[in-house]
Amino acid sequence: MNRSKLGDELRKKDGMDVLAKRLLKKVDHSRIVISNFRSPEEVQFFIDRTPKFSLIKIDAEPSTRFKRRGTLDPNTTKEFFERDKRDINNKGMGRVFELADYHIDNNGSLEQLYEQLDVIITKIGLDSESEN
Repeated sequence: MNRSKLGDELRKKDGMDVLAKRLLKKVDHSRIVISNFRSPEEVQFFIDRTPKFSLIKIDAEPSTRFKRRGTLDPNTTKEFFERDKRDINNKGMGRVFELADYHIDNNGSLEQLYEQLDVIITKIGLDSESEN
């Protein structure tokens, strides 16, 4: 919750793409994975600055997501899903979902997740690129 509040304060002060700007300053590799975009401005920031940017939406049923939550996530379903609603309503996360180039259904096993990722990696062309 504290991370969410801090992010909200930074966005209010420095714009909706502030976290993307800060992150890009720390990246020193040509191939990276970034998770948990919250605003379309964050996504657009990377689209504008990275030639091979792809956005992948990984989704699971609410009950599955809650069961898999991390130790820093809210402990009650009410708090957990209220955070989602705030991010969708206040930050534009719903628009982030609409911007996705690819979609992964993460209701199955880890193996099924990897299989879907392999397909997308091949489509994007990362499977044949040399490591930079």
